[in-house]
Amino acid sequence: MKKELKISELLGKTLVSIENKDNRQLKFTTSEGEEFLMFDENSSYGNDSYADIEDIAGSLSDLLNNPILVAEERTSKAPSKDKEYSDWYTNCWTFYELATIKGSVTIRWYCSASPHYSAQVDFIRL
Repeated sequence: MKKELKISELLGKTLVSIENKDNRQLKFTTSEGEEFLMFDENSSYGNDSYADIEDIAGSLSDLLNNPILVAEERTSKAPSKDKEYSDWYTNCWTFYELATIKGSVTIRWYCSASPHYSAQVDFIRL
């Protein structure tokens, strides 16, 4: 397994491409040829938890060809609205804010998981 990084690893880097694969993972490529992957490792093992990209606010193209000026992560959790499952499942969101001089993008990941799982998705260098 590759070392997990923080999204702040992208600060100052210039992205030349961002690939969205079925709202399950994002691959970022920098002008230096570095590649980073944002995904939910738990989803790939068929666990009860899963995370998907629920929304991308802004245009990913605004993040290309200019240095990343903002790279932040925020998380939020709430009990399941289904009372029958509220002890077993939690709704969680992770928001990744990225910005360049051209604009900002918020990537919102949604996760339904055991309260013991983190809302954070994985971010690694390939």
